[in-house]
Amino acid sequence: MLKKLIPEFSIFFAYLICFLIADRILFPIQSHFFESKPLLSAALIFLPHGVRVISTVVYGLRSLIPLLCAHLLTGLSFINDIYLLIPLSFVSTFCVWLTILIIYKRKNGLSLDQINFKNIILITLLASIINSIGNYLTKLILIDDYGTLFNQELFLYILGDFLGTVLLFFLYIKWIKKYLIKFF
Repeated sequence: MLKKLIPEFSIFFAYLICFLIADRILFPIQSHFFESKPLLSAALIFLPHGVRVISTVVYGLRSLIPLLCAHLLTGLSFINDIYLLIPLSFVSTFCVWLTILIIYKRKNGLSLDQINFKNIILITLLASIINSIGNYLTKLILIDDYGTLFNQELFLYILGDFLGTVLLFFLYIKWIKKYLIKFF
């Protein structure tokens, strides 16, 4: 039974590890080089979105519960309002699955022959846009005086999600797929 849950645990811990790398290493480096307020509110390389994309592409619906749990747990580190955290977590968790459903009409991930760089880029770009706009609209509804739709922060979230996913996909191709996929 426990062996059947290895992908779920792997997804959960991969998200946590990538979040910690982004939050504790990449974001402080970014903050050191940029002093602009919008550049201090969004990570330019957000690796957890890469975990969302790759795990949802590979495992489909099976990835959603561990992603949601990891998102809720990591969200507690910077969002105090649980009524804001829960909808933001749902938007971020389901954005990739919704993208795959829209583009490929598939509920449970892609087939192995569909997992290529072009499809990952397409899914990443659309999921990043859905995630950023969904999070923005959630904040707009739940937070008074949040701001305007076309602000820099929205673009930076899309860019950070995109760059984080591309970086993680290259790591997946070069290392993770070669050594760890044998265990799944």
